[in-house]
Amino acid sequence: MVRRFPGRPAVGTDRSHRLNPSIILPLIVRLTDHPDAKVRSKAALLVGRGKPELGWVRSQLAQQDARVRANAVEALWDWTLRTLARS
Repeated sequence: MVRRFPGRPAVGTDRSHRLNPSIILPLIVRLTDHPDAKVRSKAALLVGRGKPELGWVRSQLAQQDARVRANAVEALWDWTLRTLARS
């Protein structure tokens, strides 16, 4: 439901509150060291959707948890596709 107030944009339509990726990404990267494997895997997935560095992907591929490794593979796959699309 979108709430409207006279003279103001509809609530939920203003995107100025979005976080800058340069601020949020370092916080998410820190979660890749979280003790809970599910949190690490979700963090790896989110970081992988950005512009992960190859060294970071390699470190995630060395993790014990299969979900973390799978998300790192997905990040590498997406990175490869984005690189090929620019070519």
